[in-house]
Order: sequence, then C-alpha cells, then structure tokens
Amino acid sequence: MSTPVLWQFRHSHFNDKVRWALDWKGIAHQRRSLVPGLHIPRMLLLTGQKQVPALVLDGEVICDSTRIIAALERRHPERPLYPADEGARRRALELEEFCDEELGAHVRRAVFAELLPDTAYSVALFTTGEPALTRALYRLVFPALRPVMKLDMGIDPRGAEESRRKVEAGLDRIAAEIAPSRHLVGDGFTVADLTAAAILGPLFF
Repeated sequence: MSTPVLWQFRHSHFNDKVRWALDWKGIAHQRRSLVPGLHIPRMLLLTGQKQVPALVLDGEVICDSTRIIAALERRHPERPLYPADEGARRRALELEEFCDEELGAHVRRAVFAELLPDTAYSVALFTTGEPALTRALYRLVFPALRPVMKLDMGIDPRGAEESRRKVEAGLDRIAAEIAPSRHLVGDGFTVADLTAAAILGPLFF
C-alpha cells in the first residue's frame, strides 16, 4: 500500500480540515504544498479541476475535504470521526455541511478581503517554505494574480460585508450547538468539531 499524498495549500481552512483528519487518525502521509494561483496547472493535470485539497489514496485521487474524510472513514475506521449512532452521525454530517457550505466561502472571502491589499504580507503568507527565487517571482506576478483572486472569490466591499455578516451568524449558530460535553454532537470529538475548528480557524489571523 502506497503512502497517501496530500496536495495542499499550507494556509487554508479546507486543507487544515484534511490535515487534521489525517493526524487524528494517525495516518502517515506526504504533503505536497502548492502556491495559490500557480497551483492551477498542476491541479488541472492531476484532478481535472483547480481546487485543493486533493488526496492520492491507494492510487485514487480524491478531491473535496468532505469526500476525503468519508474515504478515510471507510478505509481507516480507527479513531472514527463519524459517530456510531445513526442519529448522531446524521447530525454531525449536517453540521459538517453547514460549516463547509454556509461558512467556508464566507470565511475565506472575509479574510482575503483583509489580506489581499497587503502585497508583502500576502506574498509572505502564500509562499511560506518556498525557495527565495519562488518568493521573488511570486511577488512580481502577484499584482496580476490579485484581481483574478478577487474575481474568483467575489471580493468587493459589498461581498466582504455580506461575508462578515454570514460569519457572525455562523458563529452564533455554532455557539448555540455546543453541548454540555463541550462538543457539537454527543459526548466525543466528531467530524462536526473538526470541521468547525478548521473552517473558523482563519478568523484567528
């Protein structure tokens, strides 16, 4: 059995979600980091689409953090992220979907609306761990990449404000869902806890 390979951005909430799932389950894997914007040709070649994360698992390329975790649960059931109880599992998956679909894009847009205007910070963040030449070249092309990123994420003053409101409402819902156990579903750590922590993590920037 080959070692799983995770194609990722170093700084990304959906990538954190998969990294943390792999670590929770103790699955040894390799991480291949890509630079935002420059990643597109590699991902198109590997997966036929441009999004990360993508996990190469037993020769299969799996895209999307939710699909990746589902595959990990099937193939590596130790330290499960899905509750055994059917009702609890359904609730955990509903909260995972809420965090992914209702919060994920809005967290990203709200955070990137603050980051992208600062060229030096954005370049330093996106090229963490890259060679000096890559960092220098990325700084040269970043002014051309920035409007593409803004268009792709729908970043403008109105969109950024909408995302801030959505994130605030999402935080209120997550706070209301916390059980006496301090988990979101039942008495143990589940995919709901992991997803909420990963998706909301960038707010701490």
